[in-house]
Amino acid sequence: MGSIRVLLSGGIAGIAALVAWACIYLLIGPVQGGAPELWKPVGNIWFAGVVLLCVLAALIYALIYTVIRKGIVGGILPKGLLYGAFLWFLGPLPIGLLVNLTLALPSEIIVVWLFGSLLTLLLQCVIIAFISEWSLKGEDKWKQESTSVKARKTRR
Repeated sequence: MGSIRVLLSGGIAGIAALVAWACIYLLIGPVQGGAPELWKPVGNIWFAGVVLLCVLAALIYALIYTVIRKGIVGGILPKGLLYGAFLWFLGPLPIGLLVNLTLALPSEIIVVWLFGSLLTLLLQCVIIAFISEWSLKGEDKWKQESTSVKARKTRR
């Protein structure tokens, strides 16, 4: 059941990340379009790579969540938000700050990327936490029913 939980939560979170980034891009397109010389041409291979990387990253996030979920306190929403913020502080934030120090990209683009990655990670991690915790509750209920059936059989 654990592998199915990881695949399901990671797959759904990866698709949600794609939708979230598409919405964010619609809002921030003018900011990024201000420096067309920075961007490579995009096509089908680029889009396939983005889809693959979003889903792969979400699967990794889901796998890590299944390992550390007991160490995160709170309900489903606080767990997801805390995990998403934790991932953002470990990944996009330091990379964005390093890019800002190293490359001659406009700071507005980097701020938009950081904000977009924060929103996307929070969304992904809430989805992962919800699916993981929800499926675990169903699994626990099934185990309890199974145990009570066995107990009734042994009493007879």
